[in-house]
Amino acid sequence: MYPRTPGIGGYRFSISIVDTLDIFAPRVVSSSVPDGAEFVDPDSVNQHGFRVLFSEEVDVAQAKIQVRSGDRTLLWDAVWDADRSGVLLHPRAGFELGNGEVCEVFFSQVQDLEGNLSEEIRITFHTTPILAGDVDGNQAVDLSDVLAVLRFSVGLETPSADELERADVDGDGEVTVRDAILALRVMGGSQGPASKLPVSGEFHTRAQVELVDNLVLIRLDLPKGTAAGQLDISLPVSLEILEPQVLGLSKDALWTSRIDGGKIEAAFLEADGVDRSIEIWVALERDPSGQIPIYVVGQFFDMEGAPLGTVKLDQDLDTLPGSYVLMQNRPNPFNPVTRITYELPAEGRVSLEVFSLTGQRIRTLVAESQGAGTHTAIWDGRDDMDRSVGSGIYLYHLTVDGTLFTATRRMIFLK
Repeated sequence: MYPRTPGIGGYRFSISIVDTLDIFAPRVVSSSVPDGAEFVDPDSVNQHGFRVLFSEEVDVAQAKIQVRSGDRTLLWDAVWDADRSGVLLHPRAGFELGNGEVCEVFFSQVQDLEGNLSEEIRITFHTTPILAGDVDGNQAVDLSDVLAVLRFSVGLETPSADELERADVDGDGEVTVRDAILALRVMGGSQGPASKLPVSGEFHTRAQVELVDNLVLIRLDLPKGTAAGQLDISLPVSLEILEPQVLGLSKDALWTSRIDGGKIEAAFLEADGVDRSIEIWVALERDPSGQIPIYVVGQFFDMEGAPLGTVKLDQDLDTLPGSYVLMQNRPNPFNPVTRITYELPAEGRVSLEVFSLTGQRIRTLVAESQGAGTHTAIWDGRDDMDRSVGSGIYLYHLTVDGTLFTATRRMIFLK
């Protein structure tokens, strides 16, 4: 691995050419890199070579050339011009330059045809450093780089060795959602080293999980200031998991996930930070039965890349409720939509209606027979005539088989 750019900043380097002051001996008058240049593009050198021009014709039979980078001796071929006053040095395969290297070209025994000998000539230049987070190598970190890091973190794409080095922003040997945060910091022009990982004192995030029809709902209460999270979710392979959806993030947030059998690897990035609950809905292709084991583990980070908390949940979900339950709508208060969830231990005729505080029926959400299980209805703040209702407190009323079970709760609609 080549040296990396420390922290998130960069360095400025200059080219230094050291040779004799003897005006009769051959001197370097120019090279591929002008004195005072910032960086040398290693790809250009590897493809086109490195050219050095002397003040006069050189006795090439006597001249010796050595190229070094750190403790490596690089094998470069030397092709002299016809008039023997210039030489093109070209790296052999396996001895190319990489990003972030300091290259030194040494000339010794350089003399003209009359025997005037130069002292050792040394040309030093620095190749363009690796910009942490610059996955595509264009010397700029943009949103496509951040998204690439996020996709690498969940295994949606397999990076090349060069991409892996660039995506591993914190240099810990692996690509995680923390690297995506740090890449976002680079994109935003943040300077200086990012926060270090603490070894203890992390907050454990509260998690809830339930089964709604053929959907597994995972509700996570995020630590305040959460900017990103990485999650592993495991369910039985036999259920044939479909692509998960997330609710609660902003419209500008980045979310990505990968399904491998019964395992979901997911990551999100919220540039402005979030301190509320999010919901992850996992659809199941097959009807669940009996108990469903579910395992969730993850970690959350702030905008500095420092861990805010972890989550770990190991639970068995019962596919059939043990009693009738009408749950509080979520979110509440709400705008523009809310979800009303209820549980049925047996099949029955279900009616779910929305009323005003004066008892006026506003909307019928459900009026049908439903099987045992957990069900969810959506209300969008409109009445049966598809007219938007005003802000205020509303009641939602559930009845099953007439009078077998009834329940009423309040909800708040805000515009």
